[in-house]
Amino acid sequence: MASFTGKYTGNMHVEGFMPDGSPAFHTGVPVGEAAKSEISPTDFVAAGLAACSLLVMCQYAQAHGLDISGAHFEATKQMHNGRPSRIGRIHIVMRIPDRGLTEKDKISLQRAAASCPVKGSLHPDVVKDMEFDWFEPEDD
Repeated sequence: MASFTGKYTGNMHVEGFMPDGSPAFHTGVPVGEAAKSEISPTDFVAAGLAACSLLVMCQYAQAHGLDISGAHFEATKQMHNGRPSRIGRIHIVMRIPDRGLTEKDKISLQRAAASCPVKGSLHPDVVKDMEFDWFEPEDD
């Protein structure tokens, strides 16, 4: 179990640390509120969902001899209109290099991404949609 620590450093900014004390993240209030932030805590949720989904896909790919190196994502978060403030929707585009993947491989990779534990941890009211862009890699 990971345990993080955090410290308020002023100007609506928090710095987080790994269990060994090394820096892990910086965050603050969203742009347009009281101060500027590199990335807001709710942005971390969207990035965490996308990264988790990609890592689960990579685990599946490795276990089944599939090469998806170079896979990447774009995650977009939209806040719900209304109070209390919360995430309303997370949209993720997974871009996966197609090095001879079969339709069965693609379906299995999509199912793997959907099994991400972060996704299962989010409230059901948060819309979580993911699209897949299977592209021909230029390096092959």
